[in-house]
Amino acid sequence: MGRKSKDDQLFSNRIDDLLPPDSPNKHKLDESKDEPTVERPEVSWWLFGIGGGIVFVLITSLRLIGAAIRGNLNDTKIDEVLLVAIGSFGVGFVFGVAMWGFQWFKWRNSQSKN
Repeated sequence: MGRKSKDDQLFSNRIDDLLPPDSPNKHKLDESKDEPTVERPEVSWWLFGIGGGIVFVLITSLRLIGAAIRGNLNDTKIDEVLLVAIGSFGVGFVFGVAMWGFQWFKWRNSQSKN
C-alpha cells in the first residue's frame, strides 16, 4: 500500500515528477518570471458606449440602405426608421459599456491578485 510503483509516476499531479532527473526544477523557473500586468482601461465608459452605439447605427443604416435599394421600404414611415436607429444606438451603447465593464473587471481582477 505505502509503496509506489513505476506506474504511479505517470499519473502524478506535480510537473517535477514527470521531468527527467537532470532537468531543472520547473517551479523554480516559474518563480523567476514576472507575471504580465493588465493595463487599466484608459477610455471612459461613456466613450465605449458611444462607440458601440455608433457601430450599431452604422450597421443598421447599411441594412436600411440595402432594403431601400431593393425597394422593401415603400410604405415605411420616417418615424419608424428613426425609432429603429435610436433603438439600435441604445443597444450598441449598452453593448459598448458592457465591453468596457469586462475590460475594467479584467484589470480589477489582476490588481486583486497582487
